[in-house]
Amino acid sequence: MARIIGTICLALAALVYLVPVQVLLLELARKRDDGGGAFAGILLFGALWVLLAIALCCAVAEGGFDRLGMARVWQYLLVVFASLCFLVLALARLEFARHPGKAVRLLTVAFVHVPPLLSMLLVVITLYPRFAFGVAHTAVLLPWAVCAAGAVLLGAGFLGCRLVGAGGGQLAGLVHRAGHKREVRAQNLASIPTLDPKRDFSELIRFTDEWNSDEVRAAAIARLRTDGGFVAALIAELDGGQAGQALATLEIAGLAPDEQQRVGPHARRAIERITQNARREWRHIPKDRRQRMRSAFKRLLPAVQRALPAANVDLQPAIAAFDDLFDHPERITP
Repeated sequence: MARIIGTICLALAALVYLVPVQVLLLELARKRDDGGGAFAGILLFGALWVLLAIALCCAVAEGGFDRLGMARVWQYLLVVFASLCFLVLALARLEFARHPGKAVRLLTVAFVHVPPLLSMLLVVITLYPRFAFGVAHTAVLLPWAVCAAGAVLLGAGFLGCRLVGAGGGQLAGLVHRAGHKREVRAQNLASIPTLDPKRDFSELIRFTDEWNSDEVRAAAIARLRTDGGFVAALIAELDGGQAGQALATLEIAGLAPDEQQRVGPHARRAIERITQNARREWRHIPKDRRQRMRSAFKRLLPAVQRALPAANVDLQPAIAAFDDLFDHPERITP
């Protein structure tokens, strides 16, 4: 059975290697790759080395690797891992597709041609010794083992470099974003004292939402509080302006009990209006924006309720209606 399976996989691998792989390499050499070469290379080399790995496992079952002095289980692991490394090196060749020269031709021979040819020859003389034509089994097995050892080292090195490069890129991105956030925070802190709490009220409350740092939010609230008409301006925003921003301001405003009583009914109507507008425009709101709205208000609305304990207004029905809209949009009637 192992001989039959090995023969089938060997024939298919030879077909893949002799036709589509050679066509791919020819197109790459002529610089005709329009971006699909990498995808085609992954498919072709992946199929080639899966088939060769199965054929090599069949060779192991027939005793083709016993001269290495390893237990059978380690022989199976060796051929599978070596096949994976050969695949990695073949794909590494695609990295240099647009850099012609002697070095690339050498890499093509070393990574693309030698490993599969040696593997196919090893499978043939293992499964069908009569076709060896005087070639000693050891004369093929030892070069294959040397290639496998080199592939393990080079393949691991290539993957390590790619992983380190990807990790380094992510780390650099994190550092850049952290630096950008610090810069934006410094700019916001510098601009807040220059804004008039009455004239620039709408601009100042933008600094109070959760997307800003605690330091920026606190500075914005402190600046807004310098105006005696802060509560009246906040009510005006709740009734007809930036209701969402005004609710975010309520969360951290630290209103006194009498201020809470003034603001409470307007906060409830603002939540109801946000829900009604979302229901009316539901079919025109992009899905990603719905998700952002749900995520933001799911946290904000309960926080607003906690910020108004003395308001003598129950916000829970309005919050429940908002949650019901986003949890069960199928109930919306045209």
